[in-house]
Amino acid sequence: MVIHYYAIFDRKAKSFGEPLAFGSPEKDAVTRWFRDLVMSDSKSLLYRYSEDFDLFYLGWFDKTLGEFFPSDEGKEYVVNAAVFFADKEEEALEE
Repeated sequence: MVIHYYAIFDRKAKSFGEPLAFGSPEKDAVTRWFRDLVMSDSKSLLYRYSEDFDLFYLGWFDKTLGEFFPSDEGKEYVVNAAVFFADKEEEALEE
């Protein structure tokens, strides 16, 4: 079994949060999860300062071998949280 790890980078703090485990290797699935996290609480830092937070892919852990394999590209940028607000505005315009 393989577990994929991601981390949220705070541009203002210039640091990464704790690694986050995610079962799917699909970037679209983890982006959807991150979108839900950002948009779920309008009082959270992720929501209020979304432009400050980037999601990065770190690599994967093989539970059978007990080994961590970093991404081939090192830390791999996935998405900035602010993009979800642009998506929300675009959806409103389409309605």
